[in-house]
Amino acid sequence: MNTSQTITAQHPDPMSKQGSSTTHTRYVAMTEPVLNDLEVKLISAAKQGLELDCRAVKLTKPNGTPDPSRVIRGDVVQGLLTGKYGADLHPHGIRVRYARVVGSCNPKKPDPAFEYNSLVFPVGVKFSDCWIDHPIVAHDTRMPWLHLDNCRIPYFHADRLRVDGSLYLRCLVSEDGNDLGAVRLLGAHIGRNLELDRAKLHNAAGPAFHAEGLQVDRALRFRAADLKSKCDTGAIQLVNAHVRGDLWLDGTHVDNESGPALNAEGLHVGGSLLLCSGFTATAKSNELATVHLMSVSVGSRLDFSEGRDCTGHLWDVPRGQERAYLPPIAAKIENQKKNEHRNHLVLDLGCASTNDLRLPMQTVCTRSRPPWRLRKRCQPKSKIIVVGLKYAMLSRESDHTHWPHWLRDHTDRFDAEPYQNLAKTLRDSGRTGDARRLLIKLENARFKHSRARWWPPTFVWHLAKWCFVGHGYRPGKALLGLLLVFIATWWLLVQAQHSDAIYRPATRVEGLTNTPSSTPTTTITVSTPTAAASATPAPVTISPPPTSTATSSNPSPATTTPNSATDQCGGTEVARLAADISLPLINTNARLRCDFRPGDASWYARGSLGLQVLGWFFATLFIVGVTGVMRKD
Repeated sequence: MNTSQTITAQHPDPMSKQGSSTTHTRYVAMTEPVLNDLEVKLISAAKQGLELDCRAVKLTKPNGTPDPSRVIRGDVVQGLLTGKYGADLHPHGIRVRYARVVGSCNPKKPDPAFEYNSLVFPVGVKFSDCWIDHPIVAHDTRMPWLHLDNCRIPYFHADRLRVDGSLYLRCLVSEDGNDLGAVRLLGAHIGRNLELDRAKLHNAAGPAFHAEGLQVDRALRFRAADLKSKCDTGAIQLVNAHVRGDLWLDGTHVDNESGPALNAEGLHVGGSLLLCSGFTATAKSNELATVHLMSVSVGSRLDFSEGRDCTGHLWDVPRGQERAYLPPIAAKIENQKKNEHRNHLVLDLGCASTNDLRLPMQTVCTRSRPPWRLRKRCQPKSKIIVVGLKYAMLSRESDHTHWPHWLRDHTDRFDAEPYQNLAKTLRDSGRTGDARRLLIKLENARFKHSRARWWPPTFVWHLAKWCFVGHGYRPGKALLGLLLVFIATWWLLVQAQHSDAIYRPATRVEGLTNTPSSTPTTTITVSTPTAAASATPAPVTISPPPTSTATSSNPSPATTTPNSATDQCGGTEVARLAADISLPLINTNARLRCDFRPGDASWYARGSLGLQVLGWFFATLFIVGVTGVMRKD
């Protein structure tokens, strides 16, 4: 609106003594904008607590200059929030639907952005299904709540933003971002939820979502979103962010052409971190992993699985149709660029911690067997980092049977710590046998990566420990070997008995001697009572039966030699002899009743000697395994 203002000034006329007056007219352009009908209705609705619905406005991007009577200027919104049109705004806030928010109506001088820096909004702002022509910049701003649902915007930057309630960016479309990001919330603090369900953030010059140091007091939702970027530091950047509730990334597709898809190093999640139900991450990163979760702390569940059957409500999706956006498919992570080790690094969980880990096999690799191979192989050869990963339990979706395959074939270098952590988790859950089998595989992997694996003594000792005692974790195998040695010894002695290689030795009886003198006599005095008390007893002489006429000058023990009918050993005596030979530290004195013939050099005697050595070998392995000396080594 142009108004004229007349200013009259007195000027002395040098040609006249009385002087003369000169009148000057000046035109002033008022800076107060003229409100159109839609903006007047907006001010009235904001004061009454009503929602302004502009369904007649088309959301398709028009060609040429927009009609001023059909749009809302950003200056009017800023004037409402700063009290320019009165401070009597309703607590329900400014709510607009199906509108187009523009800056200057002059196409030759477009506004660079809607700037709301360092403002304190008295009420919340809600734009639904709106087209916002210019970016929104709100650094160091504080507001009760902000909703930008189903809106199109070039980008949204709000560093150190303070929102007392929730920040909704659901179904937000941003395709004209810059090098700072499509949505940038560095150091922001959200009092309740931050939701970007089904958002579409495409940025060809920087990250799609940059929220380093973000704090969310409840949940952060990225469900069924679509994010594409070209940034070396990550499409989604949540470095050192803190989410007190759950972090939902289920059904989200993230693609980065020059860096990781998700960079969340140092992230702290009080609830669950859900990268399930069709989560897809594709990157071209040669330094960081596609999903970089180093030093992440998750209070409840870290889930890469198919997700739960009950997915919960999804924004702007009818009830019962959530599975169309959240399919029951495990997360898929790919890296199309090799690192310095010529490997595709897809997942980094180094030094991360969680209570429940759900990591199915198809998340990292899909094993297939080509027709020309007998063994399944992974294509492509992706790598993971799990050194320092701590978890309390493994769910059924994260079957531990494929973990040895991961730790053996999908890591850049060998480290025993992941094996030990998994074994501890299995023991705590009562699966001691699985833990022992895993530790046996650990020792095999340790030997595979050792430098002295091809030295013959080392190789033989490793093979013996693995086959006969399970590296000290299965000493029962040595006991079984000892039993087999006993059975083999018994069978050998039975065959030797049939071949007359063993016999029953002569019986030696001590104490029986032969004397050279005549037959000895023994005199026994027997007292017979008589009438006279002083009578003397008469001695009686008893002679023993005559003995053999063989004489000897020195007494010697008698020897009894059995005949050929009683020379064979009995079955019990053979078993006792087998125990004496094969079982160390056991002595039943069976050799006094049954033994090999003196001077016998048959293969039975030599075989028994070899079996005795085997018995000592298995007994030693059993003792070393039971006492744990081998495990300490």
